[in-house]
Amino acid sequence: MKILNVAIVGGTHGNELTGAYLVRRWSAYPDSISRPSFKTKLFLANPKAVEQNRRFIDEDLNRCFRMNSLASTDRGTYEALRAFYLNQMIGPKGESKHNVIFDMHTSTSNCGVMLILKDNNLINRQLAAYIQCQIPDTKILYIPPIQDDQPYLTSICPYGLTVEIGPIPQGLLRSDLIALTDEVVKHGLDYLHSLNEGRQKAVPDSIEVFEFKEEVVFPQVDDAIVGTIHHWLQDRDYEALNHGDPIFECLDGSVLAYEKQETVYPVFINEAAYYYKNVAMSLCLKKTLLTATGLELV
Repeated sequence: MKILNVAIVGGTHGNELTGAYLVRRWSAYPDSISRPSFKTKLFLANPKAVEQNRRFIDEDLNRCFRMNSLASTDRGTYEALRAFYLNQMIGPKGESKHNVIFDMHTSTSNCGVMLILKDNNLINRQLAAYIQCQIPDTKILYIPPIQDDQPYLTSICPYGLTVEIGPIPQGLLRSDLIALTDEVVKHGLDYLHSLNEGRQKAVPDSIEVFEFKEEVVFPQVDDAIVGTIHHWLQDRDYEALNHGDPIFECLDGSVLAYEKQETVYPVFINEAAYYYKNVAMSLCLKKTLLTATGLELV
């Protein structure tokens, strides 16, 4: 397979400024993201939200890319209009002009460098594996598709990764995290170029991934949060959570513990972006993802 066109997207969420900043930088200095074997194009996904330093104007843009939504003539929100535009420029979904997409995000959680796989195909596995080899502390989150038609921006293209970097507050720029995101994307471009050149860079036979299992919501009474993330759990993304471990410290002083027997691994702990959905964290299982042709999760 030949990679012909790569899309790099920033500003999908308007208060995650790193991606928008890098789109401006690379637009002014494109040589650093140019590779001889394919074309690279930059997109600022949600310019109005970036201008207003808001996650979105009307709805989450990164949930607007299902086929029925893209085909609908009822585009009553700003993000629906942007999704239609981006699908025309990058896609269209199912027959995309771009082979690969990198979608750059940041998180308020202690996620470090996280690569999010929303499609368990060989190119994505190997791409994530190579980046992890270059940046060893990188973690890989795998979100198994509930159905073939996913709502995420990356689903426009056959291949691609969501790049998540944290912790950083919303609406803030940090030069170290800008440099880290820059490094992640450039390693990805290098790997794709090596595929085109027939000199594929080496990757390990397998990688560890955190496979999404379920979300945990904050305790609420009358639509008001009555429990915060327990101080023991705060910032312990990717660490084992076992039966009886504390999760929430409640308004009345009580502590809510993890009640299930299965060991899980929380990610996006106390992510500010998910408060509007009342989501406190996501729980994952630790799996091994094989990177050889034809091999699946074990």
